[in-house]
Amino acid sequence: MQTKTRSNRGYGNGGHDLGKSILVSFPAHETHLIDELDRLAHLEMTSKSQFLRRCIRREAKKAEEQIGRRYTTA
Repeated sequence: MQTKTRSNRGYGNGGHDLGKSILVSFPAHETHLIDELDRLAHLEMTSKSQFLRRCIRREAKKAEEQIGRRYTTA
C-alpha cells in the first residue's frame, strides 16, 4: 500500500510538496542487497531513494526500447 507524505517545508509560502512512500522488503537470503544498495547509492552520491528511482527509470527506458510502447500501462 502506498501512502502520501507531506513535507512541513514547502516551496515558498504554502508549497505543495507531496510524494509517496513504499515499503521494500528483502527475504532473509537476500538481505545483503541492502548493503549493496547503500554502497551503490554512495558511489553515485545519492540517497537510496534517488538511486532506486534512477534504476527504475533506466530499466523502464530499456524495456521501452526493447518491446516498444505497446506493452506499457497508462
